[in-house]
Amino acid sequence: MRRPYVSRGQSGGSSSDNDDPVVVYRTRLLLEIDVVADAMSRAQMPYFRRIETVGGLAATIPASPPPGLLPGSFFAIAVPGEWVARARRFIATLPVSQEVRDIHQMPGVKDMFKGWTWVFVLAIILTLIIGVIRMYLLE
Repeated sequence: MRRPYVSRGQSGGSSSDNDDPVVVYRTRLLLEIDVVADAMSRAQMPYFRRIETVGGLAATIPASPPPGLLPGSFFAIAVPGEWVARARRFIATLPVSQEVRDIHQMPGVKDMFKGWTWVFVLAIILTLIIGVIRMYLLE
């Protein structure tokens, strides 16, 4: 199932519902995402903003975004596939950092987060088991 993109600043016409969104800009600075989004709105280019994490999770930026991000997380701008070349040329003219960071630049970090996730899950299960044992055996 394909994810729809949210068109901001475009009142209709050339939407591409059958085209997957492609990230054209990533940054750790909320201000830069706002600058890019505002400029794209004024240029009537379809886009949506999202937060991407090392674990691969991508979510729409909330109305009141967090002031800081976890290590390995980025704010991103995505556009429909047919708009990628135009959007990249447009963003290159803006006064923002031009290095598009790859979300998977940090080798091993994703595996580390997965490993720690299992440690926390096992700790929670062990705590629940100990709680059940105390509740029924020590009464």
